[in-house]
Amino acid sequence: MATGGGIGPNAPETAAAGGAAGGDDAAKAARLAELEAELEKIQQQIDTAPTYGMNARALLLRAAELVAAREEARPVGAAKPAAPPDPASVLISAVKPLADAVPVPERPFVTYVPRSAIPRLVRQEAAHALTGGYLALALLAARVPEARAVQAVSSEPELRKAAAAAAGQHEQALYRQVTSKLAYEELARKVRWAGGSRSKAERERLQLPDQLVQRLNRTYGSPAPGNAGGGGGGGSAAAAAATHSSSALTSGIASTVAGPAAAAQPQPQPPEDRSAPYGGLFGSDSESDLGELDYSSSESEREGGAAQDAGEEGEVRPEAAPATAAAGPEEGEVLTFIHATLEPLYRAGLLGKEPYKRVAAKSTEKLLAAHPDDCVADFLVREHAQVSKFIMKMVEREREVEQQIHQQQQQQQQLLAPQCPQQQQQQAQQGQQPSRQAAAH
Repeated sequence: MATGGGIGPNAPETAAAGGAAGGDDAAKAARLAELEAELEKIQQQIDTAPTYGMNARALLLRAAELVAAREEARPVGAAKPAAPPDPASVLISAVKPLADAVPVPERPFVTYVPRSAIPRLVRQEAAHALTGGYLALALLAARVPEARAVQAVSSEPELRKAAAAAAGQHEQALYRQVTSKLAYEELARKVRWAGGSRSKAERERLQLPDQLVQRLNRTYGSPAPGNAGGGGGGGSAAAAAATHSSSALTSGIASTVAGPAAAAQPQPQPPEDRSAPYGGLFGSDSESDLGELDYSSSESEREGGAAQDAGEEGEVRPEAAPATAAAGPEEGEVLTFIHATLEPLYRAGLLGKEPYKRVAAKSTEKLLAAHPDDCVADFLVREHAQVSKFIMKMVEREREVEQQIHQQQQQQQQLLAPQCPQQQQQQAQQGQQPSRQAAAH
């Protein structure tokens, strides 16, 4: 009984110790579960992380995705009642009848360029289609309905002259950007005139006097919305007739430039890109188009296709290079893209400091000159593969120049290096042989 009495008082302490141990085990188990959950989360992030390095294109695409997600998440208010369509805002949907209304002597004439890969006939068709586009742009500014568009073009020589001049300048801009027929047709096919606001460069090319715009509006135009009086019914009927007639006509410039064979095939209609007036320079990023790259705008490089002399390339320095003619707001973005491409080569020791500077300066100058009408550098996303290959070509050219300079320096060092005694004796013996022969004679 004494022993039993001794065990009784220790029983609560034993139970408390057991409860504390059980609580510690439960806390450890909970902590272990949290650690396992964190490890699983980290493993999922590792599995879903990209396996390629970040570059300028990836950063631009990520920024675009964030902007798109932000726009989608924005709350949409109550939809406003749709206003009646303005007849003058959707008038011109077919530009070919307008271009055909211009007499042949007044149409823009494309001169023949020897050794050019782009036929003159293809360029002439593109200029003709662009003439119709600029006529549509002028009539849109004057608020002329499509039902009276052809009549206005036929009766106004000043309008035809302004549109032909703008089309000629636009065609020259297209011709300077590419070096092959396929690339030229693809670039011209992307020019869309079917409604919508145009780029600043296109509006600047079309020089329309204010008197001409006012005369066109008074003679052939429709009144502004809200100012129409009792004659509004006639205007609506004319707009309906214009819409019905335009649906039966071929619209856009694609069928005119591509020809009958391409016009027979269904052409997908991409959404209009308001940030760049001509879309991508080369249409796609496929490897088949990479051989057609040439960002130089000089006539000799475009026609002859010969590369520049390596010695001349080696003499150009960034600090002595001429100022970029088309330096704009996108220059910083282009430099960032070029530095992102060249920095891995520089860190790996494949490109020196001076060649790095020369490649960056030349690439920036040529890329800005190839895109004079772009206000932002969004062409870096559209033409990422072409631009990257162009920069690598510039790197290879600079490396070849450096190798040639190094070889010339080695040759000069060999000529100026002191000769060993054996070579001096051989030269002395060679010099004594003619003197002995002369003495023998």
